[in-house]
Amino acid sequence: MPVKVSIGRRGIIADHPIAVKVGLDIIEDGGNIFDTAISVSAALSVVQPQMSGPGGDGFILGFLDDEVIAYASSGASPSGFDTDRYLEEKPTRGPLTVTIPGLVYLWGYLYENYASLPLEKLLKPAIDLAYNGFYAGWLLSYSSKAYERDLDSYEWRRYFKGLKLGDLVVNKELARTLKLIASRGWREFYEGELAEEMVAQLREQGVGVCIDDFRNHRGIEVKPLKLEADDQILYELPPNTQGVATLQSITALYELGMSRLAFDDSERIKAWSKPIERIYWFRDTFLGDPGFMKIDIEDYKTFSSIEKLQQIEACRDPPSGIGDTTFFVVSDSDVILGFIQSLFHPFGSGLIAGGFP
Repeated sequence: MPVKVSIGRRGIIADHPIAVKVGLDIIEDGGNIFDTAISVSAALSVVQPQMSGPGGDGFILGFLDDEVIAYASSGASPSGFDTDRYLEEKPTRGPLTVTIPGLVYLWGYLYENYASLPLEKLLKPAIDLAYNGFYAGWLLSYSSKAYERDLDSYEWRRYFKGLKLGDLVVNKELARTLKLIASRGWREFYEGELAEEMVAQLREQGVGVCIDDFRNHRGIEVKPLKLEADDQILYELPPNTQGVATLQSITALYELGMSRLAFDDSERIKAWSKPIERIYWFRDTFLGDPGFMKIDIEDYKTFSSIEKLQQIEACRDPPSGIGDTTFFVVSDSDVILGFIQSLFHPFGSGLIAGGFP
């Protein structure tokens, strides 16, 4: 039987029902789209600790007042970062993989520029979830088991080891962190006693971080990438995100004629493997901190623009396992906002400060 989906003029799409319910409640209480985004983001930080949280990064891409807006808040390496040791070991977990968290700065940017409700109200649902607990879903319980071997030697084990489907997950330390942000303001996370506590906890776990690293963090408004393809105008986030890979993937569908095939056509699936391998090679080889990239990303927004580049060996292994990033969308009749929050690896570095990875 065919399934038809209908939506109204307002909507929330997220991959956890609790976060969606939190957002709907904020809308019912008179919150705008940006209020809703902050609340949904905070709720996801509690119920999806393997994919997002205050210890990770945040990015938005949205449409407001006939203008595309974009913001990136991902942190730099700490000032005591040991470059030589990192290049020798190339770890994916542990103290050498910690960067300054950016998600809370994004909350602050949205709150100060667009929000209409008090921050205490926006964070209260997440605080309640962390303090009173929620029941672990299959993805969190699976993640706890799947990454136990990778993370068992880190502080992660005290918080997330051995979670089973249906377990009540309580994190009063995270609740306290969120409550301090709510009561003292979001800058408490970067400049206050909370920041000093987190720095001390990270240093105890071997991270070369200092309080000035937190105080000096800044998110930035960025110019989105723009591309016209098949009579559509596409927008994506620029580096240091992987947004250009999305543009390259979409253009590959049209340039190679795959868009004519059904989504589940086996020929399309087989044909897709070759260009996507090329796109991910480009991503892993050339994308990074825009301050250090050696190419102009505006020249490489289509698949055809990278097809003839000389392929060299990328410096990272193919990805495996489950996701480490969550994406949600909130919209009404005038505004649509896409929101990414990420730990880069499931449960991030495996280290814990303030009750979160």
